[in-house]
Amino acid sequence: LTGAPGPAEEKLRKFFRTSVDEIRSFERLMPLAYEFLALAARRKIVRNVIGGYYHRYHAVLTALLRQGIEQGEFEPVPVEDTALAMVGMLEGIALLWMVDPDWVDWDRLGDLPLEIALGSLRKGEA
Repeated sequence: LTGAPGPAEEKLRKFFRTSVDEIRSFERLMPLAYEFLALAARRKIVRNVIGGYYHRYHAVLTALLRQGIEQGEFEPVPVEDTALAMVGMLEGIALLWMVDPDWVDWDRLGDLPLEIALGSLRKGEA
């Protein structure tokens, strides 16, 4: 994804849509996934596995943000912090969805988390 040609914004859109689709595909397993996260608080090996996942997730977003800045699509932003905020936004919504599935309607939300992020990234919109 990061090495493919094309605008960074399109790649971010694809990444977010894929991420949401993957989250939704784990609907029945979400309670188990959060049980695994709770175990991470007590077991370093589990924490390392989960941390690796989040670090890879963060690395892709960081690379896409850098690419967008270098291509002149995005305002210069602290890419590592911005990527972390984007991970947190999507993962936080996933947690809320697990707690109360009726509260989070992925179809209604659509690309809103991404649009919020892009609103501060696009040149001339910050």
